[in-house]
This record gives sequence, structure tokens and C-alpha cells, in this order.
Amino acid sequence: MSTQCTYMMKISRKADYALRATIFLSNQPINKVHLISEISNATGVSKDFMAKILKDLSVRGLVKAQKGANGGYKLSVPSNEISFKDVVEAIEGPIEINECVPDANFCTRVGSCEMYFVWNKAYKAVADVLEKTKISDLTELENKPKKSVAIS
Repeated sequence: MSTQCTYMMKISRKADYALRATIFLSNQPINKVHLISEISNATGVSKDFMAKILKDLSVRGLVKAQKGANGGYKLSVPSNEISFKDVVEAIEGPIEINECVPDANFCTRVGSCEMYFVWNKAYKAVADVLEKTKISDLTELENKPKKSVAIS
């Protein structure tokens, strides 16, 4: 029996939760800060895990931590300026479809590789959708009655 290496592009649970936290914060009054416990309860994520997520988002400048008795977290950037790509990359680092994309210099076979075109096209499509989808797009959807919605 041979072993086969399977590659799968998958958004981690941590990135998914980071998006949920960011959407939650975008639905709140702009200057109000929220405790980790509030964000945790609203998103269904444990407080410890949410603390790690908020720290990563804070390091990347997407959320602001306010210390003190009235401390908590709020968005540091307007939600219409935060893309899905910003949040995912804050948690996971740069999006990659394959090792050669987006950095073709990584692979010595790019010039002769018959698959590079497909990997590059897939990367551009995914990156484009994630970059064009702003948190405010989902905030607006969150405040509307639920029905099947396609984001273009």
C-alpha cells in the first residue's frame, strides 16, 4: 500500500472564529469596548481561545485592546476597510494554494511546470474574493432577515 500526500486548502477554526469576532465587533457601537467574555459568549468560543485570537488581531492592528477597569476590545479600523483576507492572514499568515504560489521564486520548475498556471489562477481567485469581501458586507447581512445570499 502506498502512502499518498494530500494537500487541502482549509481555513482553520481559529481564522473562522477570528472572522466571527470581527463581525461581532463590527455590529457594536463604534466606541464601545467589549470584554473577552462578551465576545466569547456571542461567538461560542472559549474565553482562553478568544483571548489568543484577539491578541493576534490586535498585533495586526485590526482590533484595539483597551486596558483598565473599563477595558476590552473594539475594532481599530472601520469594518468597510477590513477584508476577510486581512483577518485570515492575521491568524494564518499569507494565503497559499501551493508552495509556488504566490512566490514563483520558491520553485525551480515554474518555467516548465504544467500545473503552475492552474495553481496561480486558483490563488488569484481565492485571494480576490477574500480581499473584496469586507467585514461590513457581512455586518449588513447580519442585520437583515436570514435567507440565502450570494456574495460576489
